[in-house]
Amino acid sequence: MPRIEISDLLFPAFNKAELEQIPAAYGMEIFYEFGGDAYWDRLLDRLLDRLQTAARPFSIHGPCVTVNLADTNDTAYLARYEETFAYARKKGAAFVVVHTNEQWHGPRKETQELVKKRLHHIERLAQRLHGAAMVIENVGLTQYNLFNEEEYIALLAEFPTAQALLDVGHGHVNGWDLCRLVRTLGSRIAAFHLHDNDGASDQHVPIGKSTIDWQHLLPTIQTYAPEAVWVLEYANGSFKTAADLMRHIENVRSTFSF
Repeated sequence: MPRIEISDLLFPAFNKAELEQIPAAYGMEIFYEFGGDAYWDRLLDRLLDRLQTAARPFSIHGPCVTVNLADTNDTAYLARYEETFAYARKKGAAFVVVHTNEQWHGPRKETQELVKKRLHHIERLAQRLHGAAMVIENVGLTQYNLFNEEEYIALLAEFPTAQALLDVGHGHVNGWDLCRLVRTLGSRIAAFHLHDNDGASDQHVPIGKSTIDWQHLLPTIQTYAPEAVWVLEYANGSFKTAADLMRHIENVRSTFSF
């Protein structure tokens, strides 16, 4: 059975109490940049006794609103990531999700080289702190997709201590061959962001609610990346309560036999 995490994107702000209702068999991904240490300490101190077990992983999503590695004017990116990795180490997170870019402008190759240089800085930071692993997510939709499918595969080869986080929703919007990508990367994939969309926009709706071919994708994941964490990164509003989410997961388990 795959290890499953629930992204706190589903229960933001005043709905965070719903996270406490999720059974102990499930882990959690938090968007650290959306709260200070005091905020997260209060929440996680209530949850981590139950989260920190072999069956219940915990991870942190790195900054994606306040940081853009493709922006030459973003000179604070490394300080923000140092805060994030330090907090991940303090709380025992397994990995930190790193975006290659958000929106970008200018020459493509030059921008790619800038991002690679900054990713190496973050990789060395993660090694120095000896805590959470660095995982690189495929991001950027349509015209903002700085690294295409082949370039993303090649990018990972340049970072021997990092792993991949494959966001299937992003890949679907960009027309990637998700099953081929999973077969190619295999054990380099530490985790997946699992959510659905119509192939036109990044909707973050639940598995089975739109056009991703889950009948082929989920068995491929289980065969070629069996140790990877499944992060259900559903959007706010997908479910009102943790109980609703649990019913959905049981439905998905039954439908896709995992």
